[in-house]
Amino acid sequence: MDTETHKNQKSPGRPVVLSLLCIITFSFGIIKIIFFSWTAIAFLNNSFQDTGLTGMLNAMLAIKTPVFAFIWIAVTMTSLIGALMMWQLMIAGFYVYFIAAVVAYLLPAIAEGAEMMTIQRLFFTSIFIFFYGLHLRFMR
Repeated sequence: MDTETHKNQKSPGRPVVLSLLCIITFSFGIIKIIFFSWTAIAFLNNSFQDTGLTGMLNAMLAIKTPVFAFIWIAVTMTSLIGALMMWQLMIAGFYVYFIAAVVAYLLPAIAEGAEMMTIQRLFFTSIFIFFYGLHLRFMR
C-alpha cells in the first residue's frame, strides 16, 4: 500500500515564479540577440551610425566593434542555455546562468573601464540571480 501511494504522488512541478523568471529571461535574451546580431551586421557592412537609441545602447554595453557584438551574443546564448536548464529544473542551469550574468556585468567594464559598472546593471543582475537562487531547492 505504501509503494502504491508513493507511485501516485507526483513530484512538485516548476514554481510559477521560476517559470516567469525563465520566460522574462527568454524574452529579453531573444531581443538582445536580435539587437546584437543587427549591430554586428551593421558594423560588418560599415553602415553603423552611433546615434540615437542604438548609440546609447552600444555605449552602455561597450559595443565598439563586431567582435564585442559577437561576444555579447555568446554571453546571451550562455545565459539562455542556463535559463533553459533551469526551466527543466536542472541545478547546473543556475550556475551556467550565474557565470553568464557575472560576465555580462563585467564585460563592459573590461572593455571600457570601471565607470561602466553601474548600480542599475548591478541591481538587475543581482535581482535575477537572487530570485533564481531562491528556487534552487526545486532543482535537481
